[in-house]
Amino acid sequence: LMNKLVLCVSVVAACLLAGEPCLGAFCTGKPDPTHPPNENDIAVAQPWHVKTVPNGQLWRAGSAENVVDIVHLWGTPYDRGVAHGQLLADSVAGMVTGFWEYAVASFEHGEAWIKQLPKALQELAATLGLEALLDMEMLATMPFVDGDVQDEMRGLAAGANISLAMLWRVHLMPELKKGHCSLFGAQGSATASVGGRLLQLRALDWSVDAPVKNYPALIVYHSDAGADWINIGWAGWLGSISGLNQHLLSISEIGIGDPDSTFGQESRQGQPFVFMLRDILAHDARLKDAIQRLQNAHRTCNLVFGVGDFNATSTDMQFRAFQLSASVCNVYDSTDMKPTASWHPLIEDIAYLGMDWNCPGWNAALSTQLSKYHGNVTAANVIRDVLPIVQTGDMHAVLYDLADDTHFYVANARRDNQTGPLPAYDRQFIQFNAQQLFSVA
Repeated sequence: LMNKLVLCVSVVAACLLAGEPCLGAFCTGKPDPTHPPNENDIAVAQPWHVKTVPNGQLWRAGSAENVVDIVHLWGTPYDRGVAHGQLLADSVAGMVTGFWEYAVASFEHGEAWIKQLPKALQELAATLGLEALLDMEMLATMPFVDGDVQDEMRGLAAGANISLAMLWRVHLMPELKKGHCSLFGAQGSATASVGGRLLQLRALDWSVDAPVKNYPALIVYHSDAGADWINIGWAGWLGSISGLNQHLLSISEIGIGDPDSTFGQESRQGQPFVFMLRDILAHDARLKDAIQRLQNAHRTCNLVFGVGDFNATSTDMQFRAFQLSASVCNVYDSTDMKPTASWHPLIEDIAYLGMDWNCPGWNAALSTQLSKYHGNVTAANVIRDVLPIVQTGDMHAVLYDLADDTHFYVANARRDNQTGPLPAYDRQFIQFNAQQLFSVA
């Protein structure tokens, strides 16, 4: 009882604490300018069926060195979770257990992400440990998590026979340990060689030694109400950090560890961002819907999102970047993208951010490569000579080129049983056809 009382007091304290950002900090380092381009051929996915359970099917695509699981789900949220767990039971258990063991080791070693937390949370973590800290996070955020997500989480735990509490803790880790990532939306004059159509990047840079890399998966939701959508991530992962829906909305995300004063305040109380992004894919049809959703959301931590609308009827409503915190929701396009700095120049028809907010080395490198290909920013050129030169997208990298026959491209970090280079940006990309995936019945 005393432990529960202490935890409840800690929860209340954390929920009332807005959180003090580490203002004026800059990320250090820069990419290696001698890094070679990615000369791998782009593979074209030809999925094959593996097995079927009630409310779900497992397919796979790729080669022996580059196989990705594709899970198709139907039915109620709980039924979808059960089917997901049944189809990928070993992978779900491996991802969740491996992720948790990695997180605990990272916490015990005192890695840098802990020092980026508000001081009050650092003190609570030192006293209570990571498990209690995440349970506190769960209690503070659960009122803002959609009931369908909670039902699906219960179904997944039951289907894979894993701990529901551990599953929740894994899903809340990104609220504490954010990735350094990159994004852009390029269109118009920047992509003139392909008719000016939108091209969007989501590059995830996050702990390539984490076991989560061993379980890449596409989860395709076939919905009776709302949009069909594709979650690009891993087995057992119900939050969204990469993905698209049948209306051809797509998402990108950057966790901000080096903010400036324009970010305002963070909060521990609100909707975890991985479920905010999921809601865009599951419920929104147009960019304006996503803008309204993010403006009205109970936001938590410092982030930058990108949302692309490949069905936009107006060229000025194809892509927006969002600067987010609990107190801020600023919406940018290529004409006013921030931060304003010599190492982050505006580029015509490209809104971009490299690795973090205050991050001169990577932003300068990304702007250089995008400027080099301005007018010819294509998926092939970005894969070959932008991502590997900037060295962004080490855990996974996604390019959305949905106006071109609903194509998107995915690469994942080297798994423990694979050979070749470690970072996703140096490995083979697979081209998927979204419409083909949505058509599976």
